[in-house]
Amino acid sequence: MIHRTACIESGPGCSVTLGEAVAVGPFAVIGRDVPRTAAQRRVAAYERTIAIGARSSIGAQAVIFWDVEIGEGCLIGEHATIREGCRIGARCVVGEGVELGFGVVLGDDVRVMSKTHLSGSTVVGDGSFISVGVTTSNDRRVDLEDYQFRPEVIAGPRIGRGVMVGNGATLLAGITIGDGAVIGAGAVVTKDVPAGARAVGVPARW
Repeated sequence: MIHRTACIESGPGCSVTLGEAVAVGPFAVIGRDVPRTAAQRRVAAYERTIAIGARSSIGAQAVIFWDVEIGEGCLIGEHATIREGCRIGARCVVGEGVELGFGVVLGDDVRVMSKTHLSGSTVVGDGSFISVGVTTSNDRRVDLEDYQFRPEVIAGPRIGRGVMVGNGATLLAGITIGDGAVIGAGAVVTKDVPAGARAVGVPARW
């Protein structure tokens, strides 16, 4: 069911594919163009395509940019923003007010709770749980003249499979969280966390 107030962009070069029984809520926007500002000079070519898998639901006032793939059985919450280049696996939950930056990748069965911000190029493995108000960073250096996808400039955290990240934790650019690790509420993670470790504190220790 597509609500009558939802906006699904169309036109030459645009392709939006909705699977069976996809629901799109009131005032949702499917197919927003990438903003171009003086501060945003990264060079990227995006396909003007969106694919949303069967039985997925897009909440009211959610905004989905071009070049996004969403798997089957996903729930995208109200006011969520999914930027260009994102790939979301099957059966994922993206909560209310969540922001997924450009090129975020979520594996299958990932849950990202409300008011969380995953910065561009963050990767989350299958079955991981990201709690309320988590923030990730991807800026290795502040350089608005050279804001590109090169890993020495932009590198979001890589979060393994089955990881649990507690409320309000902060994960800094370029780190890796090993499979099955637990990040405590409010922790500030500044370096790699081994698989199965429990990291707590500011800065986080295990």
